[in-house]
Amino acid sequence: MVQFSKKWVLITGASSGIGKAFAEKLASQGANLVLVARREALLQDLATTLTEQHHIETKVIPIDLSELDGPQKLFDTVHNTGIIIDALINNAGFGVYGKLHETSLERNQEMLRLNILALSSLTQLFLPDMLSKKSGIVINISSIAGFFPMSDFDNYAASKAFVRSFTEGLWLAYKDEGIQFLTVCPGSTRTDFFRIANMKPSQELVDTPEQVVEQALNALNKNKIYVITCTFKNFIIGQLPRILTHKLMVKLTAPKPHRGK
Repeated sequence: MVQFSKKWVLITGASSGIGKAFAEKLASQGANLVLVARREALLQDLATTLTEQHHIETKVIPIDLSELDGPQKLFDTVHNTGIIIDALINNAGFGVYGKLHETSLERNQEMLRLNILALSSLTQLFLPDMLSKKSGIVINISSIAGFFPMSDFDNYAASKAFVRSFTEGLWLAYKDEGIQFLTVCPGSTRTDFFRIANMKPSQELVDTPEQVVEQALNALNKNKIYVITCTFKNFIIGQLPRILTHKLMVKLTAPKPHRGK
């Protein structure tokens, strides 16, 4: 079983949702935490609560990782504290919903910088320290949307396909060097995701962030290459691209939610 006690874990997007659930779970296992997000007040409240409850060390770093220099700033800040990261959880990300020509170019670019560039950059920046110790963990949050194209969610689905492919390639490249890589692919989960994307889910949000984290850590203990979390329906959807044509897959899985308020 993977042990987190006294290890330093960096979590992006830690102020809410899956990131916050990871922080709470790992703090209960004795991990020290570097909490990263844009909303400093929420991070400070979380850090205070977890420090008091679990007697761990915490470091709060408010930063916008969608900015081009965000990942390097974060890496430099962490190294200037003398903290060596044992586990990196790249959770920060969001979606933009709507027909491409009707959505904001700036917002799409911001999303792609966060979902793809920040994730890959942070992985590359923190990897050398892990290799020097021949020990480390990188958990990258993808999505079930990363298994197929999605109409009106084109950029988001493509960005999550990148996360899955990128992480699985690294799992193979570093599996004999003491570094564990895991791709986590949640389905519709009770987070702020749909509100931020300005859409409503096409089905009831039955999955919780805590369920996602529990299953992700179980998969990590088994050294899995990826995990589709929560419901059996999610697992079945993830297998469909193996047996259906691309055209049929797109038609079956295209989201049909209504626009937000």
